[in-house]
Amino acid sequence: MSGIIMGSIDSDETLLGLCASYAILASVEDCLNLMEQRQFCTNFFSLLVERDSHEGIAEIVNMPKSAVIELVEALLGPAIDKLLSLMSCLPPEPDELEEDSHIWTQRLARSVALLLDLGVDSYFGSHGSRFDVKYFKREMDFIRYFPKNVLGFECSMRPLACLDCFLDKKSVWVFQIGVDLAPWSLLSSEKREKLSILTTIDTFAHIRGPVWAELVEQDSSENPIKRIKKYHFSKGCIRPMAKSFVTSEVKGHWFSWPEEYRLRFSRYFTPQFEREPEVFLRLDDKLLIGAELLVN
Repeated sequence: MSGIIMGSIDSDETLLGLCASYAILASVEDCLNLMEQRQFCTNFFSLLVERDSHEGIAEIVNMPKSAVIELVEALLGPAIDKLLSLMSCLPPEPDELEEDSHIWTQRLARSVALLLDLGVDSYFGSHGSRFDVKYFKREMDFIRYFPKNVLGFECSMRPLACLDCFLDKKSVWVFQIGVDLAPWSLLSSEKREKLSILTTIDTFAHIRGPVWAELVEQDSSENPIKRIKKYHFSKGCIRPMAKSFVTSEVKGHWFSWPEEYRLRFSRYFTPQFEREPEVFLRLDDKLLIGAELLVN
């Protein structure tokens, strides 16, 4: 198992640490500005952030460039809180008995700066390129930064569920964010759970290229809300499999084109009463891509 663990800054280097964090964030902003000028991105980038480690779900979280700009200008305080709230993460309060508040703030700023820096590198490689080889000259399974009593993160290569075939079995960079987390890097790659992806179709298309929807035929007099059978893209399609009764998410599965054709032809040989009811999508539905399939 290969990786890197980043250490925190000594307490007597608080000011230098804040300056270093500012330089990292300013570099992130410059990179986003350049990529936007060259039309490689718009006004946001995205991270793959793992939800609760027992759920096996990673969400594609959009990070607006405006939040990075606010962070560069303010560096500390409300800007960090706003940015972390996008990832459903709350920073811990400093322990006044153990930590000087300035040191705690500096460590939090460094953690957020490194997180965004790695996040941008991951994003511009569609979350799968080996930027570790480019910058560290070797392949690493994880990059971890967990300073004492401060929000930290681990960025590790993780396999996906059904999208694993779409990516030719290649893993992607996923961020695990929190305080005193059990690091995934302690588990061998064979024992790591494959992750489902939670996303909207717009965000997914922003990373993986053109996507077009196959609409359900309906009369103009019917409900004006368009219903979608499936999304076509690249080497296959995403079909909705079931709607969640607890949340607004729709479970979906990626099919390669040969699998899709087999599925379509099999319906002709299945009696009507044995067919599963079709599930349709709306444009604003959130997709949970990685639903399990039961094969008869």
